[in-house]
Amino acid sequence: MPTAQPSTLTFYSFPLSGHAHRVALMLSLLDVPHRKVDVDLRGGEHKRPA
Repeated sequence: MPTAQPSTLTFYSFPLSGHAHRVALMLSLLDVPHRKVDVDLRGGEHKRPA
């Protein structure tokens, strides 16, 4: 049975967030392929159009 290629998870993070750090640590420990994107919440980046 062929196995599917693992897709890369996009993880949006704020560098000062303890919860985001926990998620990043868990993804790393489980060897989950992911791409980390830092978001500037103080600068309002999360409110800008994509």
